[in-house]
Amino acid sequence: MISLKSSSAAEIGIDFEWSASEQVWPFEKTSAGETLYCKEIAVASYPNNGFLAVAHNISGFDDTDLFSLDLVGARTATDAIDATYYDGGTYIGKRVATSNMYIHTSHDFTQMSGHFRIIYKK
Repeated sequence: MISLKSSSAAEIGIDFEWSASEQVWPFEKTSAGETLYCKEIAVASYPNNGFLAVAHNISGFDDTDLFSLDLVGARTATDAIDATYYDGGTYIGKRVATSNMYIHTSHDFTQMSGHFRIIYKK
């Protein structure tokens, strides 16, 4: 899975910022040489012991198009974490399907907000 930090983009000389609009992923291609695309989708609040569906609005998407899916969250403006979490009983999970991305939680995580970062081919 790809994790991009702004310093790594600067290190290789590419000016990149995540966007809610689809854009070309400038760092690599698929193993077959196909162009990758990316976008960031905001999540206002995580669910309370259940599922939350968030539309990704990627036309024609199917699960074989997925290259990478990250879920980044925060409890406060200064408390960013990798939001996929598991400690044996408490968890935050993520997945993507044809029309939506999903967050599944085992407890009340409504104090958290964040965003999906998806990289995919067409």
